[in-house]
Amino acid sequence: GQSLEKALLAVQKSPGATIRIRGTCVGNFVLSTDRIRLEGVTEERAVLRAPNATDMSTVLTIQDASDVQVRRLHVQHGGQSGVGLRFETSHRGLVYDCEFDQNEVGLVFRWSDDGSVWDCSMHDNEAGLVSSFRSSVSAQRSSFRNNTDVGLLAFVNSDLNVGDSEVTGNGSGGVGAQIHSSLGLAQVVLRENGESHIFATDRSK
Repeated sequence: GQSLEKALLAVQKSPGATIRIRGTCVGNFVLSTDRIRLEGVTEERAVLRAPNATDMSTVLTIQDASDVQVRRLHVQHGGQSGVGLRFETSHRGLVYDCEFDQNEVGLVFRWSDDGSVWDCSMHDNEAGLVSSFRSSVSAQRSSFRNNTDVGLLAFVNSDLNVGDSEVTGNGSGGVGAQIHSSLGLAQVVLRENGESHIFATDRSK
């Protein structure tokens, strides 16, 4: 954990750098530098985990940064009480080949545009992926399964486009839009999702 914190501090004045992560890092980490690439260096994903499974913190926050890539990481809060990865007021964030479990929400975009999610797995969270507060996110070739509430949600003036993905076994619903938000679905498998596979409320579509 400390070595990753030091690396994040070291790149504050080095946009375009790559941070390679191995093993397990425990902490609450924040990155606010443009064009940084965070990636696991082995075939088995590097693990980021919160130090306290019962608090409401975020394991990794990308704050006020553009063109950040997160690759081959396994992010888990540890107790369905916090967030795994959060993009906050950021632009063009990419999440590739990552796994999220044991979080309240696996992956959140807030006030962030042009987010992309590819080849990811989000399971056993309360919710898998949330695009919120004027965010726009595309999720492709990914799996959202066995989350206790919803697989994916667009919330408050946000857009969410999902393609070539599987949304199965989520407790309350598969994919939803709430409060002036929109969904786009293409080649999405929807199975065994609680009350409804697709839901839209409050002038959403």
